[in-house]
Amino acid sequence: RKSYKSYNKRKYDILLCGRFIPRKLFDFSINVINQLYKEKKTSYQIVGDGPLKDQIITQLNSNGIKYKYSGFCQPSQLKKEYASAKLFLFPTLSDAWGVVANESCAAGTPVITCNNAGVANELIKNDINGYVLKLDINIWAKKIQNIINKKNIMSRLSKNALSSVKPYSS
Repeated sequence: RKSYKSYNKRKYDILLCGRFIPRKLFDFSINVINQLYKEKKTSYQIVGDGPLKDQIITQLNSNGIKYKYSGFCQPSQLKKEYASAKLFLFPTLSDAWGVVANESCAAGTPVITCNNAGVANELIKNDINGYVLKLDINIWAKKIQNIINKKNIMSRLSKNALSSVKPYSS
């Protein structure tokens, strides 16, 4: 796969991607990032746009978090963006499925999500290709801290993400 990059060659630790609307819980993700950033300087890529853009950027800047903001990306560019990060965070209040999880897995990027996403426990399975966690900032931050720099875990999750999405691809 042309846009697939091994875990070690990925520029960012965490990717946030989607429409910046309340249902997508970007404020939750930013709180997780704040917690992580206090422990260790991790790197972030933010992709998307929407009504909460200014609020999200302000939160990141006011907490002194360094990140790359790519704005809105054409669908043809998304795979490259997903392949730039080690993990994709996908909290949500409600998603019937969550195509972003498919896109992330197709780039070999493990997904951390919650039970409010249709992909939870179907496409995304605990400790197989990501994690389905309770919406708790401390739980998410601790899980990420425990896996992000463990090459064997991340490599296994990444390979499983690639293979697990095949049945869901056309």
